Amino acid sequence: MNRLIQTALTGPIVALAVVGSMTWPVAAVSTQAAVNLHPIEAYADITSAEPGQVINFFSSLPKNSDGSQRTAYTVTYYRFGAGEAVAPVAVLGPIAQTNGINQGYTATSYLDGAGWSESFDLTVPAN
Repeated sequence: MNRLIQTALTGPIVALAVVGSMTWPVAAVSTQAAVNLHPIEAYADITSAEPGQVINFFSSLPKNSDGSQRTAYTVTYYRFGAGEAVAPVAVLGPIAQTNGINQGYTATSYLDGAGWSESFDLTVPAN
């Protein structure tokens, strides 16, 4: 039985949507990494996992107003579809992290992936 584990990172979270067609002139778009100015963002390498499976998470934190790097954040893991629960159930955390970095992206990241470094992982528990 698959179960979905999702994390919640402290701070405002922004979801981006790319609208357009695959006929965009991608060759004319810069593939240089841009500084990521968004609030805290994160994604996982998979969306569903079995007990014992490892989920890798990738996060990017903004810089502080003085230009220094924000490094501290917390992670809470939620399980969706736990028994009769309609709402997600917190299963682990909050866990303090201090390894935050700002990870850039390219104009073609929506096609090629962000290519961020792994920030943390979770081995899905048995229950």
